[in-house]
Amino acid sequence: MGIFDLFKTKESKFVKQCLVDNPEYLKGNFQDVPDELFRKIKAHEKENVWVRQIVDSNGSTSFKVKYFGAKNLNLIQEKGDLPILLVAESIHTGEQVLLFDGCKHGYDAVFWQNLSVEPDDRKTLKTLEISGSSSFEVVVLVRYNLIIKQDFEKELQENGHVVNGKEELVGMEAFLNGFDSIDVFVVDDKGKKTEILSEETS
Repeated sequence: MGIFDLFKTKESKFVKQCLVDNPEYLKGNFQDVPDELFRKIKAHEKENVWVRQIVDSNGSTSFKVKYFGAKNLNLIQEKGDLPILLVAESIHTGEQVLLFDGCKHGYDAVFWQNLSVEPDDRKTLKTLEISGSSSFEVVVLVRYNLIIKQDFEKELQENGHVVNGKEELVGMEAFLNGFDSIDVFVVDDKGKKTEILSEETS
């Protein structure tokens, strides 16, 4: 059973009504998810939510998930002072899709914090295994602040850039990568859905 069977629904329009674009760093590595997942989200949150299923360059949805962090039950959390790093690696092609890097992604990291982490500090990634499974379909869900979006777009239109809290000149990609929170879900080949990341980033 795949994720489209798990979230089977008669409707298929809502995912296209989201008022925000995808995080810039995910580029084209995603496709629509059926609406059943949206029904797990409160109605007033719908317009500021972006959610899609991760795919590789061939459209395959089977991935290993690799991570740096501390695993608490099935949730990946920060390990000491080192931010989370979460990557999906295609079972078929071996290509990697960056799902989340706490050094670069989320509101605080993009707009306020200067996080300096040496590459070797997070060099070794563990492979996620849940109940004996290590092959998953992956869904990413992010939430944005629409008031910040309006202010950001206004300043961008007036000045051609926005100055963040680190005195850097940034464009629209900063808002798209500077989401308020991110959740990542995996679905194994038996159809079991598990949340592996739930991060408030603002």
